[in-house]
Amino acid sequence: MKSFTRMSAIMVKEIRQLSRDRITFGMVIMIPLIQLILFGFAMNTDVRNIPVAIVDKSESAPGRVIVEAVKVTQVVNVKAQYATVKEAEMAIREGVVRAALILPTNLTQRITHQETLGSGL
Repeated sequence: MKSFTRMSAIMVKEIRQLSRDRITFGMVIMIPLIQLILFGFAMNTDVRNIPVAIVDKSESAPGRVIVEAVKVTQVVNVKAQYATVKEAEMAIREGVVRAALILPTNLTQRITHQETLGSGL
């Protein structure tokens, strides 16, 4: 309890000192606030142009539609298309791409199965 009393006394003393001296108040409060606002406008957290690889094992029309839809986005940049998952993994390890989109062989069946599940809702 004594430590809380001591801490509150120090806090009250510092607040009184800040209220007397406007320059110190500006340095303690306003400068960090201005920096926070400036860095908030300067930073951009939009993710763009991530290099990815595509492995289309389905070789179907829905697979091609998905690949084209991914290519159109500005989020990813399709660097290469690979025939096997192993090739895509090697490209990730070598740093050629950062991720891989793998479309399974039964993509059409999965899509139709999802549509039948969704129609009952």
